[in-house]
Amino acid sequence: MALSKNTSAVLGALSIIDAKEWPHMIGTDIVCGIPAELFTTDAMVEDFYQRTRLALLRTDKGATCLWILEATYEEWKADNARKAK
Repeated sequence: MALSKNTSAVLGALSIIDAKEWPHMIGTDIVCGIPAELFTTDAMVEDFYQRTRLALLRTDKGATCLWILEATYEEWKADNARKAK
């Protein structure tokens, strides 16, 4: 949730975690995804996505995180489309 509020600090922490010095900790592949299970409405997911996407676009260090965010957002939309059928 801090990704859109303090992008640089989160990306910095993720770079340390991703260095595999602490194998029991999660890293970029999980932190940068859409945490849809934390939100009660589609509007909340959309808001999180838009805020986080814009925050990541403001930095040159967020490309991998942005890619993961975009991918999980597309998965979320596809799941919603399947449920609507």
